[in-house]
Amino acid sequence: MNLLRRGVRPASSSLRRWGSTRTRSAHPPGTGLLTAAAAARSAPLSGTRLLTAAAATRSAPLSGTRLLTATAAAAVATATTAAAAECSGGEASAPFAASDTLYANGDFVAEATALDAEHSDVEKQRVEWIWRRARSKYQVASLKATPATEKQKLLDEAFEMIQQASATDDTVPGVLLWHGVILSEWSALQGTKVKIKHLLDVKRIWERAVELHPSDASALHFLGRWEHGITEIDWFSRNAANLIFGSLPPASYESALAYFRRAEEINPGFWKRNLVFIAQCEIALGHGNTAKEILLRARKIENRTEEDVESSELIEKIMKYQGFD
Repeated sequence: MNLLRRGVRPASSSLRRWGSTRTRSAHPPGTGLLTAAAAARSAPLSGTRLLTAAAATRSAPLSGTRLLTATAAAAVATATTAAAAECSGGEASAPFAASDTLYANGDFVAEATALDAEHSDVEKQRVEWIWRRARSKYQVASLKATPATEKQKLLDEAFEMIQQASATDDTVPGVLLWHGVILSEWSALQGTKVKIKHLLDVKRIWERAVELHPSDASALHFLGRWEHGITEIDWFSRNAANLIFGSLPPASYESALAYFRRAEEINPGFWKRNLVFIAQCEIALGHGNTAKEILLRARKIENRTEEDVESSELIEKIMKYQGFD
């Protein structure tokens, strides 16, 4: 997913001095926003993540040197709320309540096991099972404990399955959300040219998700990451993209912030990382006091996944370097 996986930082942390006369950078030295692709991981059930070239470190803060391409990521704030948002309806999701709960709690290995063991061959032909199994493969691939060789295999399988799900029914919220996330990450692992080639595809998938399902907070979050990543894209990736597209679409911190805030309005506190992105955008726009209030809110959200822990660490770094403590 990581095409877009988390927001991206400008070229590299060294290109932007930590602390300017106007307002300090939103990213502490050595850190960045998560790329969406890597981002799919820990993404709330409700939709899910954005990408930047997060092939490098899933769910790790995005550095400006990465190109956004749908990556996803994610941690669930509330299992029930997230599961309901990511599924197409109560009737469709009921058979998957157990595995959705495991996912919401960040137990991705157990979720994968449950999906394989607790469903019949007939159920495994349903689009609701296929996209969930693709998601689980992506999430297990994103875990730090998963060997590098296994990560690639799992991601290839996830990409194949999400394509199958999309071909079956590309109107289901979970299909759209994870198609963007997995495409982003898979593209990033194929190299810069392929990653950039699918950059706009990832955005279009998430835009369609929001068009069909306006209350999908996760899809809005990933669109915010996409905008944020394009705004902070590094010089090399921007020029490579310009060769392919002629020019990159316009993007700004204001547009990214609008997506993140819409997601928060729909589902307050649903994802710690969403609040971190809001704060980073506010800092970039010179609104330090607002950013501090947001980070203090984010601090109070319980950590349930690896990405939540990384978000908590990033919050403390930003608080320190912005002088908010």
